[in-house]
Amino acid sequence: TGADAIKFQIANPEEVYSDDAFKANYQKQNDKSKTILEMSKNLQISRGDHYKLKQRCKKRGIIYSCSAFDLGSLTFLDKNLNIPFFKIPSGEINSIDMIEYIAKTEKKIFLSTGMSTFEEIGKAVKRLKKFGNKKITLLHCVSSYPAKKEHINLNVLKTLKKKFNLDVGYSDHTIGDEMCLAAVAMGSKVIEKHVTTSINQRGPDHNASMEFKDFKSMVDKIRKLDVAL
Repeated sequence: TGADAIKFQIANPEEVYSDDAFKANYQKQNDKSKTILEMSKNLQISRGDHYKLKQRCKKRGIIYSCSAFDLGSLTFLDKNLNIPFFKIPSGEINSIDMIEYIAKTEKKIFLSTGMSTFEEIGKAVKRLKKFGNKKITLLHCVSSYPAKKEHINLNVLKTLKKKFNLDVGYSDHTIGDEMCLAAVAMGSKVIEKHVTTSINQRGPDHNASMEFKDFKSMVDKIRKLDVAL
């Protein structure tokens, strides 16, 4: 498709979810699992499969990357798969143990900001810079699946850049490519988009994702925007 990287996810569900954690409405509609813990367990890729995925990515000439949702999974990725950068999911912006671990590395960092206040973002950025790592890109994100276009407020990109003096990007959950293209035109250095083989599959995120043919079309448009800019 012309993408630079493909990012997977990894978590130990028992470490991520509390006893009273509950499924979001979109997950209830699209997934048959009784609890969010059961859903997460059903959808995890094994650690062995992550090794295979990295090898496949290497053969295909695309960067393997992965987001972790707990410290154990994060250290596994860093020590065993040598991921080239850290992507901190929106839900982990207040996970101090993970933030502190990442802060001590010299790798590039992408920090998603869905559901966060500017104060929370500021605290996370301060922690990440604590040991001298300033290679941080803030990703504007609206944590709805799918997100409505009237809720996106792309002007937040300008605010993030001005407020924190860092590169910005956009993690998108809308249907279509318009918001991503607009974000690139507004200065986003990276675009993240959920993809699927079919939006009609059963599972929590498929109907808020983009099929590969449409993703390729979006990447082609972004490359043309790069030239124009």
